[in-house]
Amino acid sequence: MKLVITGSSGVVGRALVRSALAHTAHTLLLVDVLPPAERLTDPRVEYITADLLDYDVFLGLLQGAGGLVHLAGYPNPRLAGAAKTHNTNTSLSYNALCGAAEAGVSKVVLASSINAIGGAWSPGEPHYDYFPVDESHAASPSDAYSLSKQLAEVQADSVARAHAWMSITCLRLHAVLPEGSRVDSAERSRKDLWGWTEPAEAARACLLALEVPWKGSEAVFIVMPTHRAAEEDAHELKERFWPGVEVRTESGRLEGKQGFYDCSKAERVLGWKAGAA
Repeated sequence: MKLVITGSSGVVGRALVRSALAHTAHTLLLVDVLPPAERLTDPRVEYITADLLDYDVFLGLLQGAGGLVHLAGYPNPRLAGAAKTHNTNTSLSYNALCGAAEAGVSKVVLASSINAIGGAWSPGEPHYDYFPVDESHAASPSDAYSLSKQLAEVQADSVARAHAWMSITCLRLHAVLPEGSRVDSAERSRKDLWGWTEPAEAARACLLALEVPWKGSEAVFIVMPTHRAAEEDAHELKERFWPGVEVRTESGRLEGKQGFYDCSKAERVLGWKAGAA
């Protein structure tokens, strides 16, 4: 299958390329706005430098593809102003979805974010109703980046309703961190609940999403099962920073290094469970 990967030079993109070449027979069309720092010599790989805000360019690249993993866009709101971050991300995601539909690409994966519900980039304190957070939690983004991720999921729902043969997965990734960057202070990471995603696990989720049997659109958290607040206890973190939030576990507590996100939906709809490869 021809697989188009946009934003292929990013952390997730590089991990996905490695995983796809190691575990699948896909041919890869790697697309980024800048040329890659290093080019692989594998004959299954082709590189394209392109501005995907041009819909016709995007559509042309999708011809003959069986799958699209769309990772392109601003990965956080620190790289551009609010309007540019929002407008770029939402235009890219809609170009991706509409282009896939027009080109007959049935499997689409979008890089969403845990921030689709609000979180790390909120100007004030984000609002959490309960822990562990799951996909049923209400969304209340208050910054341009988080809003762009929520709207990408709304776009996906809309396109899936219009094209019942498509399978669209929005992966809510969290702080995709390489080795050595996974410990943070309790105070600094309180807004996004000390979560993180291993790059290889993000890549594995992308590949699993290209194989789903269901049709429609689904958003799923892809977050590691442990928090990254040094050696802090999860219950103590919760009581210190989020004392009024309900805990929906059998014991009514979060224990040890337990993370604050529930990824059981990813296991149900993708077959993804952290560390299960």
